[in-house]
Amino acid sequence: MSNIMRTSTSGMNAQSSKLAAVSQNIANSDTTGYKRSGVEFSSLILPQTGGSYNSGSVMAQVRTEVSKAGSTVQTGNANNPKQLDMMIQDDGFLVVGDGKGSYLTRAGSFRMQPDGTLVNAAGYTLKGYPMGANGTDATLNGFAGLEDVNLNTGLLSANPTTEGTLTVPLDQAFVTGPKATGSPAAAFSVTGVTSSGTPANDRMNFTVTIDGGTPIAVSVGSATGLGGITAADVATAINNAVGKPVATVNAGKLVYTATGDRTGTASTIAVSNPTFTGATAATIAGVGMASTPGTAATDPAANLANAISGTSTRSVSMTVYNNAGEAVPLHVYYTKTDDATNTWKMAIFDGRDASTGTATSPFPYGVTGSAPLATATLQFDPSTYKLTKITPGANTTQANNTTLGISLTGIGGGNLNLDIGATTQFYKPDSSALTATVNGNPPEVVQQVQIGKDGTITALFTSGTQRDLFKIPVAKVMAPDSLVALSGNVYQPGVESGQVLMGTGGENGFGEVTAGALEGSNVDLASELTDMITAQRSYTANSKVFQTGSEILDVLVNLKR
Repeated sequence: MSNIMRTSTSGMNAQSSKLAAVSQNIANSDTTGYKRSGVEFSSLILPQTGGSYNSGSVMAQVRTEVSKAGSTVQTGNANNPKQLDMMIQDDGFLVVGDGKGSYLTRAGSFRMQPDGTLVNAAGYTLKGYPMGANGTDATLNGFAGLEDVNLNTGLLSANPTTEGTLTVPLDQAFVTGPKATGSPAAAFSVTGVTSSGTPANDRMNFTVTIDGGTPIAVSVGSATGLGGITAADVATAINNAVGKPVATVNAGKLVYTATGDRTGTASTIAVSNPTFTGATAATIAGVGMASTPGTAATDPAANLANAISGTSTRSVSMTVYNNAGEAVPLHVYYTKTDDATNTWKMAIFDGRDASTGTATSPFPYGVTGSAPLATATLQFDPSTYKLTKITPGANTTQANNTTLGISLTGIGGGNLNLDIGATTQFYKPDSSALTATVNGNPPEVVQQVQIGKDGTITALFTSGTQRDLFKIPVAKVMAPDSLVALSGNVYQPGVESGQVLMGTGGENGFGEVTAGALEGSNVDLASELTDMITAQRSYTANSKVFQTGSEILDVLVNLKR
C-alpha cells in the first residue's frame, strides 16, 4: 500500500512542477527574450518479485527551449544613444555581464546609464570589443577581450585627423598659362621704296615660327608695290599662311599670338625681320619680333596678392581636425605646370588664414609670400590620364603610389595619410566624381548611433563626422537548449552546452544583429493553458489514487478491530 501512495505522491509532485513551469511561462509571456520552460516526465521502475507489482515513481525534468526563436517586435529604437533595442536574427546570443562574469542572452532592450554603459531591464551590461585603428582584438573561443559597451567613449572626445581620401577630377583642357603674345616695337610702315619697274611684282618676305616649330614662310605684296602694303595686309597674309588667326592689328601695330598646342612659358612665337624682292630699296618697320614666350599661370604656392587663373588652377576645400579637435579648413590648389608631361602642382593652405574683401581673395594666406602648409607634384599617364607619380614637396612624404603623407603640425595636428590615388586628368570631367572624406572628430556629443548587421556601433556627431566605437559580437554554443538558465533571461554555458564560440554577425553561420527590434517571448498562451488543464487533471487523478491507497490502508488497520 505504501508504494501506491509514494507513486501517486511523485505523480502529484511531477504535475506540480509542470504547473509551476506553466505558471512561470504565462507570467513571462510578454518578457523580452524569455524562453519557455517545459517539463518532461520519465518513469522510475522498481524490480518486480513474484506475483506482486511494485509501483515505482515518475521524475520531472525541466528543459528550457532556448533554441526556439520568439516573435520579432519592431520598436524603432535604433539610433537613440539613450535607448537602444537590438536582437539576433537566427542563431546566436548577445553577451552581457554583471561585474562578476559574462553571460548569454537574447534580451536586447538596453538603456544608457549615467556612466555611459548600456544596461538591460535585468541589470546586465552589454559587452563588446572596442574599435581601434586596426579593428578589434576579438577572440574565437571565449569572452577574452570583451569590455562594457560605453558610449561615453565617444562623448566630448576629440580625435585628430590621421587618414583621408581626396579625389579631384582635374581637367586636361586646363593650360599652364596664357599662350605667347607680343608686338613689334614699332608700328607697321614701309618707306623709301624704289621699285625695279613693275611694282605689282615687288614682295615682302619673312617667316613665322610658333612653339619652336618649322618656320612658316609668308609673302606679302600689293598692286601698287611695297608702299601700298598695310598692316592689315600683313596680318591677313600671316593668318592665311599659318591657317589660324595668329595676327591682328591694334592701333596700327601688328599683334601676334601663338596658336600651337603649348601654353604658358612653353608657348613661343617669333617673326623674322622681312626682306623684299623686286624693289631695289625699301625700309620696313613693325614686322619682325624676336621669339617671345608665354607667361606661366599664377602659382598659388607663391602666396602672392594675385588672383589665380580659372583655366589653370582647380581648388577644393576639405575640413580636418587638429589635436584639440578644432575643425580646420584646408584649401587645396591644383595648378597645371607642364602640358607635355601632364604635370600639376599641389599646394595646401590653412583656410583660416585666407584674405577676405579684396580683388585677389583668398590670396594671400596670412603674410604675403609665406609658404603653404604643404606642396607636392602630381604626374598623369598620357594615355590613361590616371595618376602615375607623386613627388613630395614641402612637408609631405610619399607613403606609396597612391597616398600622400602630409604633416599637419602647422595647424596643431599630426600626420595625415591622404589617399589621392583616384585623382584623374580627363577632358572636361564630371565634377560629381569628387570625394573628400577624413577621420577624426571635434569634441562633441554623440547625436545618433547606428548599429550595423555585423554589430558595429557607429557614433554620428553633430558635425556630421562619424566614428566606430564598438563591435558587438554574436556568441554561439553547440547545444543552446542545454545552457544553464539564470535569473534575468541570461544563460551560462557549461559542459553540456559546449564551448562558447564568438563571431561576427551575418558571417559563418552567426545570426545578424538587427537594431530597432526585440525578440519577444516564445511562449504560446494557448498551449500553456492547455498544458495547465491537463496537468490539473493529472494532479487530481494522482490525488484520487493517493486517497484510494489511504482508504485501503485504513481498511487494513481496522481489520484488527
